[in-house]
Amino acid sequence: MPYKKLGLALGLLLLVFALVALAAGRWRWGQGALEKADAPAALRAMILGRGVEGTPVFNWMNAEMGERTVNGLPVATGFATPLYDLSNPDLEVAAHDYVLAGRVERCVGTRYPDSLAGRPRTDYDVTVLEVVKGNLEAGQKIPVTKDGGVSEDGQYIRFVYGGDFLLKVRGVYVFIVAVSLDGKELSVMSPFSTVPLEDDIVAELNRIRRRIGSNKQEAISKSLEKSEVFARYVAAAKNKGAEAKLPPEIRNRKRVKSVYEK
Repeated sequence: MPYKKLGLALGLLLLVFALVALAAGRWRWGQGALEKADAPAALRAMILGRGVEGTPVFNWMNAEMGERTVNGLPVATGFATPLYDLSNPDLEVAAHDYVLAGRVERCVGTRYPDSLAGRPRTDYDVTVLEVVKGNLEAGQKIPVTKDGGVSEDGQYIRFVYGGDFLLKVRGVYVFIVAVSLDGKELSVMSPFSTVPLEDDIVAELNRIRRRIGSNKQEAISKSLEKSEVFARYVAAAKNKGAEAKLPPEIRNRKRVKSVYEK
């Protein structure tokens, strides 16, 4: 009889261990699914899932050394340490002078400035669809430089931050843009600087692009009103208290006027 009780106890104990292991495996799989998913889609889901204060950013800021591929090439990033939570839309909008919805018209090419120790920078032509913050105009064409791209030897994709991605031609993103000191370059520095709009909104905006007529901008604005992603950044621009939460070196920066301002 004691052996039967002991066997039953051991059986129950093994069952408990099995359930705990299964739960832990599912939890790890859930994290991995977010970390290894298509980066733009995962980023969009992350932005929509957070409130004003933001939440932990998982491994988006961790270094990558070949765990992920982009266009068939392994991705490599460094150990970048931002001064504030880049995943918080309110802080990102407060920290920059230009925030807009824009369509990528073409990829111009990749540069390797000596001042950046050969770090690639990929240039795009972008059409401004609607302005959230800053003195740019809807319909305006601007050059935007993304920090990252194919390495000079063509062997890997290099970014500053983990989880980053290259932009797609005809893709529509919320661009959170930094201005160079001479005002001539508009840059996006991290995955949180180029947040993709929902696929159905992008498809609708690209259909509007092909229309003939004078009411395109009105149609574009109505389409953007349906985007939860775009609405999140419009709301962030109205949060006047967010700037006070930035570190002093960001909050007290001197504003640089872009040469592209109208």
